[in-house]
Amino acid sequence: MQTRTIAAVAIAMCVVTTVSTVTLDAQARAGGRGAAPQAVTGVGTVQLTDPAGDVGPIVFLASVGTGPSREVKHPGLDVVTLSIASDGTRLTLAATLAAPPGNVASTVVEYFVDVDNKRETGVTMPAADARLAGLEFTGALTLCIERDLFGIACVGETQKLISRSAVLTLDKYGSEWMFTDPVIGRPMTGPAPEARQTPVTGSIVSSSIDYAALGVKSGQTIRLVLREYLTPDVGTSKRGYFPEVVLTLR
Repeated sequence: MQTRTIAAVAIAMCVVTTVSTVTLDAQARAGGRGAAPQAVTGVGTVQLTDPAGDVGPIVFLASVGTGPSREVKHPGLDVVTLSIASDGTRLTLAATLAAPPGNVASTVVEYFVDVDNKRETGVTMPAADARLAGLEFTGALTLCIERDLFGIACVGETQKLISRSAVLTLDKYGSEWMFTDPVIGRPMTGPAPEARQTPVTGSIVSSSIDYAALGVKSGQTIRLVLREYLTPDVGTSKRGYFPEVVLTLR
């Protein structure tokens, strides 16, 4: 039996492969209402690049014993290149960061999937921009850490890091945008099957999901909306969106 979760408002390859690359400008990165920037299309793989320096810090509250809490800040996970690739069985997101991550765990990129590339089907986010329509799935590429005492965590910090890994989670929308059912979850969170854990070394955070989880097949064209997670909001409006990606799967 799956657990239904209230979703946050989203205001809130070896064979011949076509690779589309695009550099983002200020208009493409802005959120808000209105028409979305022109979509980037590709067959097999699409690669997006983004200038460094547009994310905020990762902030935690820390305390020792019963002492007062204090803010601890870590540099944000700043994406400079984002690759969306398909290989015939899996969809992979790979984010190259401006610098190797510290001893922290955080979401790097959140994403939304329109599996039939039709805005008329699926759910539409209220009061959001034109990109967030016709969606069947949502998920996140997240950097996780293994700690000496409490095992794997996908949010938080540690003073004694053992290893880093990346996971790609997936939730399926119900008939309404505010409800999702977990399809692939973070490690040790249940009840959905755990996401594949991909080791992280250096500055690349990458993981994948099987086509079966999305219910897609080779040759199918899907649409993805992706957002750099740590880009600061402006009021109640989310920022950091990449251009839409329309990808024909290998």
